[in-house]
Amino acid sequence: MNWDAIAEGIEGFRWQRLPQSAQVLLASNALTIIAAIIFGLDPAEIIWVYWLESVVIGAYTVLTFITMGISHKAGQKTGSPAGAYGFAIFFCIHYGMFHGAYALFLSVMPWFNIQTPDFVGMGITAGILALSHGYSFWKNVLGNPAGLAITKDNLARVMNAPYSRIIPMHLTIIFSGFLMFPLAILEVLAEVIWSGAAVAGALWLTKLVVLMLFMAIKTAADLYTHLDRYQ
Repeated sequence: MNWDAIAEGIEGFRWQRLPQSAQVLLASNALTIIAAIIFGLDPAEIIWVYWLESVVIGAYTVLTFITMGISHKAGQKTGSPAGAYGFAIFFCIHYGMFHGAYALFLSVMPWFNIQTPDFVGMGITAGILALSHGYSFWKNVLGNPAGLAITKDNLARVMNAPYSRIIPMHLTIIFSGFLMFPLAILEVLAEVIWSGAAVAGALWLTKLVVLMLFMAIKTAADLYTHLDRYQ
């Protein structure tokens, strides 16, 4: 591994060089981590929050297709609004089936089950991420008229962008399950063999480490795909 190259990349990172939408993205992910700690969310709850985030990403993608159709002007040498609306319908079906199957996967895996979900904490963290994507839509879609032209390249870019965005995120979620599975076994053993505040504290600390680990990885993948799309 080239540690010198990695060090140069870290040293060359400057907050000011990032586009505003990327800054908002990082800030929203940081606020999500803080909110998760404040509300005491466990990894399973955050995983469902990220599932909700990917649904929000899909909703903004549909809105982008609709905006392309609405903003089309007669006489333009580009495709027709029907093409944008057709892509929106196909995307809803394909993306919806993908997330329906994914929700089923999360529901049947025991370590992703939530006995007493904190809907307030989950709602606030999901709302933070949704606001971030709303700002990105306003900045990078509504603020980029050229990107709204109904061309083959633009339609393909809008169609593919959500998948390149969420696949790294959900791979992180899946692999985090391998960490949560032994955590669930450890919790059961602790309840059977031991008791007391010390054990509860150790379990909470273990969950926190798992939570911070995959949230940090998710944030890095999120930033990379965001910059790849809009730069």
